[in-house]
Amino acid sequence: MIVMNKLKSAFFFLLAVISACSSPEFVSPKELTSFILEPENGLVKKKEVNGHNIEVLFRPTDLLIYQEAKNQLLDEDHYRSLRRKYDPNVYFILKIQKGDREALRFQNHPYQYGALVQKLSFGMTDFVNLTTSSDTIPVMAFSIDRTYDLGNSTKLIFVFDRKKVENHEWVQFNLSEFGLGLGYQHFRFKVDDLKRLPSIEFPI
Repeated sequence: MIVMNKLKSAFFFLLAVISACSSPEFVSPKELTSFILEPENGLVKKKEVNGHNIEVLFRPTDLLIYQEAKNQLLDEDHYRSLRRKYDPNVYFILKIQKGDREALRFQNHPYQYGALVQKLSFGMTDFVNLTTSSDTIPVMAFSIDRTYDLGNSTKLIFVFDRKKVENHEWVQFNLSEFGLGLGYQHFRFKVDDLKRLPSIEFPI
């Protein structure tokens, strides 16, 4: 009986720990953003290289749907359409900052600035990819957030094929030297962490 009681106590203790560590089923967009930015959740990676702060973070489908639909009346058909649009892919955001400003702002020569803008706008498929233990996953699409030197970081979003990511233990975001003197940098994410996060409860 004593052994049985101890086993029951251990079971309920383990259950409480699992419940405490699990993420809530539904959250607000602000809460989901906060969840992603908590380092212990494994969805954001940061480095400091040659005076630059580099940050790579996972961008879940729910936030992309919210971003596109937040100023619109979202009925069920529209929601399903957006879900079909974004679900097939995986999204990562790359931020590069120097001091508290965009990294591009510190280019002294107009030609150098122009060449970097050209690369960041049209050529980053040559400098970014994902790798797994067995595969290289190319960029499907990317875009730069155009802030015209008024933002606090140079920010890009990269799109990858979800099917090539989801059956691996980890995936690594790789950034090659493209002109800022950052060298080769990599940021590894556990695929389980990319799947294990709360959802936004959309009003449909």
